Amino acid sequence: MVELRYGDYYEVVELAGKTVAEVRKQYEPLLSIPDRAKTKLNDRNVKKNQESETRLKDDDTLRFVEKSRKTPFFILAALVALGATAIPFAFAATTATIAAKAIEKEDFVTVSTDNCTAPAWDVFGKFKGSLGSGGQIFKIEPASGFTGDLSTIIMLGNCENLVECYRVLVMKIKIYEDDGSGENADTNLQVGTTEYLTLSKGEVDISMTGLAGKQDPFWVYLDSGFYITHPWGTTYDPSGDEDPLIYCDVTQKGAP
Repeated sequence: MVELRYGDYYEVVELAGKTVAEVRKQYEPLLSIPDRAKTKLNDRNVKKNQESETRLKDDDTLRFVEKSRKTPFFILAALVALGATAIPFAFAATTATIAAKAIEKEDFVTVSTDNCTAPAWDVFGKFKGSLGSGGQIFKIEPASGFTGDLSTIIMLGNCENLVECYRVLVMKIKIYEDDGSGENADTNLQVGTTEYLTLSKGEVDISMTGLAGKQDPFWVYLDSGFYITHPWGTTYDPSGDEDPLIYCDVTQKGAP
């Protein structure tokens, strides 16, 4: 058995015989390990060009280490009312005044849970399980006439509770364009990238570009995922900590 560590993640797993490169390829998408992360085998650095030649043995400790960096703050949304005041300008005996007119519109996008289903799965203590095939969890409807690009941010709002229940939690997030029925997504029309929401990466951002002329809704899908739980103790049980609280925030991306 090999001891595997990355940040707060810790697991003892059967990896003996595999190379460091094989383990990196297996766990990078699951734990959101960046490609620039360094590897330490038994507290000794392993160079990137040596990872494919270095095989793990029982009782080894493999650690992925990422250099600390500053995290940017995300400005979620702000609507600023702009007013134009006409300033008279006089030259000789001539004056002129004009009043600018701003046409009031609805919000540029509406986010709801209409026709959506909250994900559900069975959680056992000390267990590795699947989230199943998932389903649509948010509905995104651009306003009529809006032709700009969007940025959709999906967040876990209660990671501090989830870590009491889960050692690992991975949610595969996708966005699809509606099939025209207003109820279901066309899975052949994926918009943006596939992202993985995890305990160590509790916020993902999916860019929705090239939307000009598309007025059908879009659906945020919890496509699939998996989890590993802590063992339940004699005086401990999840007591609601196993329920992820998922937020969706949509902002305008650039000028329409």
